[in-house]
Amino acid sequence: GGGGGGGARLAGGPDVVCDWSVDDVCEWLADLEYGADVVAAFRDNDIDGECLLALEKSDLARLGLTKLGPQKKLLKQIASL
Repeated sequence: GGGGGGGARLAGGPDVVCDWSVDDVCEWLADLEYGADVVAAFRDNDIDGECLLALEKSDLARLGLTKLGPQKKLLKQIASL
């Protein structure tokens, strides 16, 4: 670790999260060590950056994150973008 904040920075990806593609979102999830099943669910549902920022807890359950802990964690990570 170490280093300053400033939100997520994807290598070669747009700086603005709402401009992220589905691939960018999947790369971000993989970097956070979410499983391949979660990444695949986001890809299958065409979750791009704009959709990512609009996700709610009920949406996460439909994407395979059924446990409260992972839901809260992901929502917090999204909020920090």
